Amino acid sequence: MEYILSDTHFHHENIIKYCNRPFNNAEDMDSKLYYNWLNTIKSDDIVYFLGDLSLKNTKKILPTLSGNIIFIRGNHDRKNGYPNLPYLITNFDKYKCLLIHNPRDELVDKYINEVDFVIHGHTHNMFANHPNNFINVSVELTNYKPLPIPVLIEILIERKDCISYRY
Repeated sequence: MEYILSDTHFHHENIIKYCNRPFNNAEDMDSKLYYNWLNTIKSDDIVYFLGDLSLKNTKKILPTLSGNIIFIRGNHDRKNGYPNLPYLITNFDKYKCLLIHNPRDELVDKYINEVDFVIHGHTHNMFANHPNNFINVSVELTNYKPLPIPVLIEILIERKDCISYRY
């Protein structure tokens, strides 16, 4: 099975306040994020992670997470030393998708006419004023757990009539 998500921000106390996350503290948040990940993702699953895994200790966190992680770097991941990609273009069903952390990245302008959808994170629970072909998979919008790709495909099919979508 394949999954996608973005912006877990493990160990980031202030993200709770910034994004109105329903947790008492970073330890509470981390516990829920780990639980959701480990109870969803099996060892042979593929996870497209679209950046900002952790505020610190990414190299220690990644080995504790199940699945084969395809890591697109976010703005908090640039110096973590873990192999990551600036973006990925891939197909989900019949749709060609650009996977990227920040929907305002200059790479979006470069590839926007070559893809059907831009799948991103970075904006968390803030709905950016993007065209219908931008989909935000930040954890605040995926109920703090990985989103199965078949569900993403359903969203892609239905996407033509809304700017932002809560999963």
